[in-house]
Amino acid sequence: MRFLVPVDGSTDCRAATHVAYQLAGALPDIELVALHVVNVRPPSGSILQDASGYMGFEPAVVSPEIYEAREVAGKALVDGFVALAKANGLKASGMVVTGAVTEELVKAANTCDLVIMGLRGESNDRFPGQGGAQTANAIPQIAVPALLVPRSITRIRAMAVGYDASPAAQRSLKSVAALKPLGVPVHLIYVGGEGSEPSSILAEAEAFLGDDVETVRHHVPMDQNVHHTLVKTTEGSNADMLVLGFSGKSTLKDAVFGSAREHLLTQDLGVALLIAH
Repeated sequence: MRFLVPVDGSTDCRAATHVAYQLAGALPDIELVALHVVNVRPPSGSILQDASGYMGFEPAVVSPEIYEAREVAGKALVDGFVALAKANGLKASGMVVTGAVTEELVKAANTCDLVIMGLRGESNDRFPGQGGAQTANAIPQIAVPALLVPRSITRIRAMAVGYDASPAAQRSLKSVAALKPLGVPVHLIYVGGEGSEPSSILAEAEAFLGDDVETVRHHVPMDQNVHHTLVKTTEGSNADMLVLGFSGKSTLKDAVFGSAREHLLTQDLGVALLIAH
C-alpha cells in the first residue's frame, strides 16, 4: 500500500509526518510517498500561455531564479522526509512537481491508498487562522481515505469512531479495524438516541472489532450537530484521531464535510480526522 504525505515545511505538516511514520511502522508493507508542489513556474515565452500565471493564478509565473529557489527548497523537504523514513527502517520515495497545489495533490492522492496531510499548510504559519483553504478544496475531490493532522497531534495513542450502524459508520469501523496493528484503545461514540438501542449498536461495533481491541463506549446527546458532537467527545476522551465515514460520492462528501468545515478548518482542532470510505 502507498501512503501519500504532502510536505511543505509547515508545523501541521511536520506533525503529519510523525503520524505517517507511526502508521507505516505499525502496518505491514507500506510505502510512504512524499509530495511537494511548487506552485510557481518560470516564463514559457508565450504571452497566452503565461497570462494566467502573471495574473496570480497557480502556478504563478516568476523569474527563473525564484522558481529554481522554490524547487530546490521543495526537493530538500522531500529528500529530508525520505531520508528520515529510511533511517527508521521504512520504505519511502518522493517527488517534486510544478502546478496548482490542489490539482496536483488530488492527482497524486488518487494513485495512492491513503493521504496523510497537515490540517493546514505553511500559509497558516505565516498568517495564523487563515490556513486550510487547500485542504477544504482538495478533500471533496480525493477518492481515497484522507487523514488530516493538526499541529498538536504527532502520535496516535487512542482513536475514536462515531457509530450508529449506518453504512457510513460501518465503513468507518472497517477503517478502524484496519488500524488494529497500532494497538491503541478505540472509543465508540453514539450520538443521540434513547433506550437500549445505543447499547446494542455499540455492542455490535465491539463484536466487529473483536476481543483483542480495548474499547470504551460513549453515548452522548447531540450538541449543535453530529460532527461537532463527535469532535468534542473525541477531544474530551483524550483520543488523538476521529474516524468519520462518507459515501464516497464527492457531492455528498462535500456537503457533509462542509457542515463541519467551520469547526474543522477555522478553529484549532485538537484531534486528527480520518475521512474514510
